[in-house]
Amino acid sequence: PSPAPGPKHFIDRNRVMLIKRVHNVDGILDELLQIRVITDEDYSNIRAEKTSTIKMRELLMGPIKSAGTRGKDGLYEALKVIEPRLTEELEM
Repeated sequence: PSPAPGPKHFIDRNRVMLIKRVHNVDGILDELLQIRVITDEDYSNIRAEKTSTIKMRELLMGPIKSAGTRGKDGLYEALKVIEPRLTEELEM
């Protein structure tokens, strides 16, 4: 039998809340670009979106999904810096 899947990543567990509640998406994009989780093109395309909800959805469904665990880890670290209260709340 295959082993049971481990606990889901913070980003997967909180996807819906992150889309609804992250407001400073541009700050997160800055962090992700610096650690090279996203490309300049991803950065520009996502920044061009009108609302933080759309930006967050695009970020999660595009570059973060493509980058796998490394992307999720990077996003998590960026969230801890840019949205510390939200991150703490979701970890409870």
